[in-house]
Amino acid sequence: MPAQSRLCLQWMLITLLPLLVPAGAAQAVSKQNAAQAAKVQIPLSHLYVHFYLYEAHVERVALAHPHAAAKGGSAKDHLRKRAGLSQAEWQHVTASSQRMESALTAFNAQSQALIQSDRATCKVSTMACLPAPPNLQKLSQLHKQREQAVADENSSLESALGAEATRKFRAFLQGDFANHIKVFTNMPATAPPSQGANQGVQP
Repeated sequence: MPAQSRLCLQWMLITLLPLLVPAGAAQAVSKQNAAQAAKVQIPLSHLYVHFYLYEAHVERVALAHPHAAAKGGSAKDHLRKRAGLSQAEWQHVTASSQRMESALTAFNAQSQALIQSDRATCKVSTMACLPAPPNLQKLSQLHKQREQAVADENSSLESALGAEATRKFRAFLQGDFANHIKVFTNMPATAPPSQGANQGVQP
């Protein structure tokens, strides 16, 4: 299936499915997708995104409780030790996490605005969304910009960490950290898990 067709299908599912699918059918699809989720291997770039957001949250908690380290260590320190990085190396991780949290929040806000606009348009007139939603191309461009921003930040972080620390950090992301990520799909159960898969994280 061409990339534009897949994107259009994903957009229609995200935008129109809540309006068309009965609650019982949605629950049935959700149960089937839960079985598929266990087979999904999370790409390293997605693990980086989840980690950036989680570490930024942990950093805020650490700043809000500055005396936690004196009482056995903060969550931030435990996370750093699990990754096997030094405090100096972790400063690079924290800086990347803070930058990406801000950037990803902005990208998500723009995406939601475009999706909400198309939802409103399609709700008024289905024909207005054919052959493609009005903001499909804008969403596609925004997605590419987001992916490039993540790739650039990942490269910057790995360059700052160096080869050995990067090896340890990647191993942590793909092992310890990935084991705490809950994966779910937003595509029909008949679709391959690799299409339209979303992940959620609660380490």
